[in-house]
Amino acid sequence: FRINLGHKDSLNPRDLIGLINRCTHKRNMDIGKIDLMNTFSFFEVDQKYAGDVLAGFRGIEYNQRNVIVEMQEAGAEQQRETTKRPGYESRRDR
Repeated sequence: FRINLGHKDSLNPRDLIGLINRCTHKRNMDIGKIDLMNTFSFFEVDQKYAGDVLAGFRGIEYNQRNVIVEMQEAGAEQQRETTKRPGYESRRDR
């Protein structure tokens, strides 16, 4: 799953686990890998809980920010944050 919260939102793995547990009302759900980025994060849960996760996060706010959770396909390339300067092109001829 991809969630639109990250380090910028003062989110840490423990907070994310607590948020998942509160929103899904499933304290026995195994949570796998968590990958926190600056403005978004990825987390894994068993596929059988996918509906619970999507439904549980509907309409939720975290630190006055609307939370958006999207399903990430297995094996999908994870988007990484990049900083691009306007008008700057990388030079491959160096």
